[in-house]
Amino acid sequence: MVSCHLCSLRFMRLHGVAGQSRNSNRKGWIVAVRHVLCSRGFVAKAPGLPNAPRSGVDVNIDFQQARAWLRDCYLSHPECQGWRKQRTLPTRLVHVRRVEGSSRIVAKVCPSEKLPATTTYLSLSHCWGDFKFLTTTRSNLAQFELQLPVKSLSRTIQDAMLVTLEMEFEYIWIDSLCIIQDSAEDWAKEASLMGEVYHNASCNISASAVPNGEHGFILPRVFDPTPILAQVNWSTNQVSHNADTVSESHCFIFNNPRREIARGPLFKRAWTLQEQLLASRALHFGTDQMFWECSRTFANEVWPHGWENKKPFDTYLTTLDQIWQFRIEDLPADRVACYVMWYSIVESYSHRSVTFESDWLPALAGLASRFASVLEDTYVHGLWSRDLYRGLLFEQGKASIPGFAPHDSRLAPNWHDIPSWSWAAIHKPVQWSPRGAEDDNNKVCKLEVVHDALGASMLRLSGMLVRLTSYDFWKMYILDGLLPTMGSKNGEEGLEISVNPDEWFLSIFEEEWAHGYDADFTGARNAGLELLRDAVLFVPVRFDVYHTRASVTGLLLCEQPGLAHGQYRRAGITSMSATFERKRDKSLDLGRIMGMLRSYAQPLVDPKVHDALEDGQYVVTVV
Repeated sequence: MVSCHLCSLRFMRLHGVAGQSRNSNRKGWIVAVRHVLCSRGFVAKAPGLPNAPRSGVDVNIDFQQARAWLRDCYLSHPECQGWRKQRTLPTRLVHVRRVEGSSRIVAKVCPSEKLPATTTYLSLSHCWGDFKFLTTTRSNLAQFELQLPVKSLSRTIQDAMLVTLEMEFEYIWIDSLCIIQDSAEDWAKEASLMGEVYHNASCNISASAVPNGEHGFILPRVFDPTPILAQVNWSTNQVSHNADTVSESHCFIFNNPRREIARGPLFKRAWTLQEQLLASRALHFGTDQMFWECSRTFANEVWPHGWENKKPFDTYLTTLDQIWQFRIEDLPADRVACYVMWYSIVESYSHRSVTFESDWLPALAGLASRFASVLEDTYVHGLWSRDLYRGLLFEQGKASIPGFAPHDSRLAPNWHDIPSWSWAAIHKPVQWSPRGAEDDNNKVCKLEVVHDALGASMLRLSGMLVRLTSYDFWKMYILDGLLPTMGSKNGEEGLEISVNPDEWFLSIFEEEWAHGYDADFTGARNAGLELLRDAVLFVPVRFDVYHTRASVTGLLLCEQPGLAHGQYRRAGITSMSATFERKRDKSLDLGRIMGMLRSYAQPLVDPKVHDALEDGQYVVTVV
């Protein structure tokens, strides 16, 4: 390859800033190489730079680059220096060292009370998977505090110890070793502190590409991670990698680096979401290279100078793929924006998996604690007490309800620990529809979280109860799907009804319908569906206006055997809307749509409520 000194200098400059000069492309990011040409038409490239990836090579990890990223962040990124603030060490850390004069690693579990308060440490995010490996228990804790059997630990943990030493640290926090796994008391205590553990770590080591600890995360490389030359034919959008000479149409091309690690198995695990969001900085180990992430920079071995870690949103998170870019320091001062950000995070979180359903809320507790300090609000079963009029109106993700509920979803959730009005009771993907700004004019009922004698949380609801036993309502739901429209009545506009049932209720309804009506919907064949219809109430919760369209959204409540008088379970949400002429006073639209709703409602006979108030208002509890 022929090159001149000027081209070499320009190539070096390009290599340093190209990350900030990228253009979007469906196949990745393309950085145009322009005005980097010699008179002979050659572009300079670094010595040994290949024109295309080399496959099947085994390249050692460049820990010098990882140390450089960390050092640069320490010295040059004031926005990343939360670690310098006063902090508390985890209850336990793993102390790692090499035997003098040897490469052999020895380690032990160390109680932090024996360590200086200024001790710095790393943390580890990893997938446990189905692979069985050695953990700390009550029976081996004393022995582990003397010495860990390093060779008997999982390969992932052994790799984490190696990274700790290569990054010039002595201590690392590893959940499987620093929490007593067979002690419910210790597990509960440490789970509540886990958010602070990851936030206070100097760096989080992320085993992003491996599903378990069997083979470790320091893997043979598929290709040599160095920049390549590419040629683009702009008229045909074809890209080739085999030309040595270039013109202005030559580019450096690479895949979306975030996508490579975001699609890894670690990002499908519920526990790791708060680890990713709360960590001050992270070193990700992918299949082919390392990735660096902090509040300012995202980089990898191909582009070590990286890209500016811009926020993926102004006020609201936009897509599930962007959630993991969020940092707790990004929380806006606006309270409504904070709430909406929380729901966006929960939407992403609800797509992840846990081994034990009892972990569903504990795995989010650390993040919730940080939100609570900013919102100055009470966190209750995944929702916020000051934003219940928005938080209660979650709906199950449409992808999980293709029509009727699948047969493997017929079992009702376990409501012993989490009430039915919490999204966490469903253990399925959930979502929230956009809502307007919160004010008293939006509130159609009164909501309050109360507790019974045993401390269980219940939702006390005072408002209008509507028993939707209309045959046309249920028939149109089955015929038209999730958006049936009821026809005009008494000369008024039609009221469009959108039904979003929770999957457990939909499966029951489907089964009763299948056995309860003829195919042409001419009549009932048994009383099961009639009883089910009569057991469902609609409770309007909030009112919204979008241009000329007004809507009331509320909860579907269902009676169930075993519940006390006046108690119901949440069965989904329903929205009723109509189009009116644009008015300045929202209360006029609210009164009109509520009047239409009453005209469709069936009267309550012997309602199962705690109390009957004036103007058709009732008091019930949702458990």
